[in-house]
Amino acid sequence: MSQPDITLFSVHKDAMAAAIDAFARDWPEARIWNLMDDGLFRWVGETKGVVQGMYEPFETHTQYMVDRGADAILFTCSAFQPCIDAVIPKHPIPMLKPNDAMIEQALDSGSRIAVLATVAGTIPSVSAEIEAMARDRGQAITLSQHFVDHAFAAMASGDGDTHDAMVAEAAAKISDADVIVLVRDRIPFNEALIARLPKLKLFIFTGKRNGTLDASALISRNIPIACTPGGPSKETTAELTWALILGASKHLVRQNKLIGSGSWRDEYSVLPMLAGERLGIIGLGSIGSSVARIGKAFGMEL
Repeated sequence: MSQPDITLFSVHKDAMAAAIDAFARDWPEARIWNLMDDGLFRWVGETKGVVQGMYEPFETHTQYMVDRGADAILFTCSAFQPCIDAVIPKHPIPMLKPNDAMIEQALDSGSRIAVLATVAGTIPSVSAEIEAMARDRGQAITLSQHFVDHAFAAMASGDGDTHDAMVAEAAAKISDADVIVLVRDRIPFNEALIARLPKLKLFIFTGKRNGTLDASALISRNIPIACTPGGPSKETTAELTWALILGASKHLVRQNKLIGSGSWRDEYSVLPMLAGERLGIIGLGSIGSSVARIGKAFGMEL
C-alpha cells in the first residue's frame, strides 16, 4: 500500500497540528485527513477525567472514520485512553494511541518516572499507559504524578508568565526521578531546578524547541534530551487558518448538513465572495505573511 489513508482524530488543535507536522516529515506518502471534536477537550477539563458518557462519542467518531475508508487511525488525545482502548477491538484496521513511543523511551532510560502535566485528564491516562507497558515488560517502576492546576487556563488566556511560574513551582517538588515526561513543552526547567534532580537520566519534551529549558545544564551532566521535532508547522497553520476562513465565509458546515438532508439551497445559498473583501491580519511574521499571500491570491485587499 503506497498511499494509505490515515485518519488523525484529535480533541485539540495543537495536537492535530503536531500530528500533521510529523506525517509531513516522516511519512509524506501517506494521505491523511483529520477529525477533531474539541468539545471533548472542554468536557474532560470540566470532569477532570474520563466519564461514561464520553465512550459513545468515541464509538460514533471511530465508526464514521472506518466507514469513510480509513486504512488506519491515530488518536492524538492521550487523556482519553480508556475510550480508545474500548473502540480498538471493535474494528479490524490498525488503531494507535499517541504515547507508545515516548513511554518506551522513558522505560528504557530508568524506572523512576515523573509525569508532569497541566491538563488533569491526562495524568491518570498517561500514568495507566506507563504502568501497563512496564507490566508487559516485567519492569518495576516508581511513578509520581504532578498536576499543575489552573496553569493551562492561564496559558489559554494569554498569561504565559503565570503559567510558567506555576509549573516551575510544581516541578521544583520533583526530586527523585530518572525520567521526566512533560506533557506540554512550555514547562520551564532552569539550571537551579535541574540541579535539584540528581538522579535524572533522560529529559523528554514535546515539540521542536523549548525556549524555557536550560539545555546546557543537562548537557554538562551528559543527560540526553529528546523531543518530537515538528515539520512545516508554519505552512500548515496558515493552511488551517484559510480552511477556517473558507468554512466560515462559505457556511460549509451548514451547507454540508443541508445536502445531507436531501436539500441543496436555503437562505444562505447565495454565498459571499472573498475577492474584493478586506482581510485584516495582526502580525506579519512567517505565518501572518503566508496567510496574507493566500489572501492576495484570492484578490482580497490587505
